[in-house]
Amino acid sequence: MQKYIACWLVLSFLTASVAYAQESGKSVPESGEVLEDTQNSFPTVDSTTIQMDITAVRETRESTKDELKKRIRKRYTPIRVTLTNQSGKLLKIPRENVYFLTTEGEKVPPPTDAEIFDKIRRHGIRRGVAWAVPAGLLSFGILAVPAAVWSGTHTKVTNNGVKANLEKNNFDGGHLPPEGSVTTMLFIPKKVKDITTVVFDRVINIEDEVETTKQVLIKDLETIIDESEK
Repeated sequence: MQKYIACWLVLSFLTASVAYAQESGKSVPESGEVLEDTQNSFPTVDSTTIQMDITAVRETRESTKDELKKRIRKRYTPIRVTLTNQSGKLLKIPRENVYFLTTEGEKVPPPTDAEIFDKIRRHGIRRGVAWAVPAGLLSFGILAVPAAVWSGTHTKVTNNGVKANLEKNNFDGGHLPPEGSVTTMLFIPKKVKDITTVVFDRVINIEDEVETTKQVLIKDLETIIDESEK
């Protein structure tokens, strides 16, 4: 009996080690591109001087099921944002100067790729042990390590899929060429309520070296659909 317990402890250690090896290969996505000159302040002009149209729509889990991973949709509400440069000049929109406003006027920064991933990623060690223990008990230890290896590999693949999905859809700041348009997303944690507005605190006209603040009310997708059907 003691030999069996000792063997089981060794297998458990090996299982955890394998799962850790699988998990340690992860790379946390960057929190967003740091654009050059975003720390330099330019003269502030009226929001109408820099012409850029913004729309923001609060999507639903159902409306984005073909675009976003289930784990993202479960924890976050996607805001689909369309930015259209009508100024005739190259614009720069730093990611770190974007935030939401609540009905009480509280500023809420949208989470970065890294922050979202940290909340929703699956943990290889825990899942590896969770699979290895019952597999080991049923097979007298034979399948413990293979189960841990399979679980670790599967976890890494699914986590990488979530990372890629975030990088594709989450707004990361950047340049918007003259007459250019981009549609992207920002995310609100579902526990945060009463978000009404998205603010782009620094929209920079690079050529003229001036900047302004743009903001827009967030519309609900259901409201837009209802209005279009009338």
